[in-house]
Amino acid sequence: MSNFNKTWSGENCYCYAVNYVTKPKELNFNPGDFSGADYDAHQPATIAQAVVNDGGEVASDPANPVQPAIGSKAGFYLIACKSGGGDYHFMRRDETTGIWHQKVPISAPGMFDSVNNIVPHVDPWMTGKASALPYMKQWVGYFWVPDAGFTKRKRATCVIL
Repeated sequence: MSNFNKTWSGENCYCYAVNYVTKPKELNFNPGDFSGADYDAHQPATIAQAVVNDGGEVASDPANPVQPAIGSKAGFYLIACKSGGGDYHFMRRDETTGIWHQKVPISAPGMFDSVNNIVPHVDPWMTGKASALPYMKQWVGYFWVPDAGFTKRKRATCVIL
């Protein structure tokens, strides 16, 4: 399981969500950077495709995309993404407690949203006051990430079916 108590310095929400600590002189990673895929922050489908190319597995329920398809998966943890205003935000769920955590570059990871409300356990962005980053209104999806997180690799292309 990924380490939720790890000290994270300047990593962005995507690095935190996929359990990747940047090395000295590395910049933060964006969706697709692990695989060499491109994405457009204005297009949720391209963000989702880039996460899959990086090594994530789609976990959204096809009948109700704002809900995960299943509760848990051995060897993986769940992340979620929303986008809006030309940006994205990822969160990850601690599979032991079910608590959603997030990371913004200037702060430590936590289970609180941008206005210090506790992030809801089931649906991290669909409730009003407790909504993390409410300007992000486009749902991207849920994804399974291997417990070890993502690693850099050569360019790969996968297609979401």
